[in-house]
Amino acid sequence: MQEQDYLDMEKYLSNTLSGNELHVFEARLQDDDEFKEAFHQYAKTSQFLEGKFGNGKKDKDFKDNLERISASYFEKDEVAGHQGKQRLPWYYGVAAAAVVLIGFFLFRPSAHPTYAEYADHGVIGITVRESGNQLLVDAENAFNTQDYKAADSYFKQLIQDDPINVEFQLYRAISLVEQDKYGEAETLLNAIVEARSVYGNKALWYLALSQLKQGKYDTCAQTLRLLPEGAEDYGNAQELLGKLD
Repeated sequence: MQEQDYLDMEKYLSNTLSGNELHVFEARLQDDDEFKEAFHQYAKTSQFLEGKFGNGKKDKDFKDNLERISASYFEKDEVAGHQGKQRLPWYYGVAAAAVVLIGFFLFRPSAHPTYAEYADHGVIGITVRESGNQLLVDAENAFNTQDYKAADSYFKQLIQDDPINVEFQLYRAISLVEQDKYGEAETLLNAIVEARSVYGNKALWYLALSQLKQGKYDTCAQTLRLLPEGAEDYGNAQELLGKLD
């Protein structure tokens, strides 16, 4: 992978790729297995670092060490009219270096499982069943492109118009978890579970993932045990339980 590849990955995760750049990136994810694997590893490592250092109490020694690793890895030969090396901002460099050099160490089997390992939302297709609603189109596109802040806003509006639509509630709850708005998300998810709707088991699964993302491992395990055999996510739940026990 080149430096620009990691920059593009970071832009994609932060929803700042657009237009042709976004099209090219997503096409490459589809067609280039090596790039796709590198992206998944980058996303996992980026989330790990955000969780570890995103609270303002960064481990300075760890950050400085990874900056040096990154600078060394991406150092460029001098070219005419351009002396020295180009350095990424530390938050790009740290994640990129971690992916390249220590990503697999961070996610070794003995480490705690992470939200990123299990939060595979897939691609939603509401507009296949319902058409003629631009707000619905916007909500679906935002969710599928991982713009969860926008998706949250759109689904909130959709719920105001259709307050008993449990599917909209589920997708809004997922968008809230992705934004670390756990209280709002879990209120929605618990309501879906208690309503015993067809989305109840899916809501239970995401309730466990919300707890996992917060590092509430015991509570997560308790929630996972409530998922019945035959549920769509039962296999993943059992696998996750095995890592938590």
